[in-house]
Amino acid sequence: MEESSPEITSFVVRFIHSGPPENTTLRGSILNVQTNQELPFLHWEEAVDFIRRFVRLSAGGEPPGEFPSQGS
Repeated sequence: MEESSPEITSFVVRFIHSGPPENTTLRGSILNVQTNQELPFLHWEEAVDFIRRFVRLSAGGEPPGEFPSQGS
């Protein structure tokens, strides 16, 4: 049986704030490393929607299924 290579999609998330975190609106940008596409966002949901263009996520924004433990 042939083992397939895992598909890797990487993102860089930058958060921008000009004061204490409790007093500022969450904003930033997200970059897809493989495609070099970048999106500025004012709401976290916009970043999650961007990620969904490349990776299938569950309704809660988490990857589907469980990750194997480090010891496996």
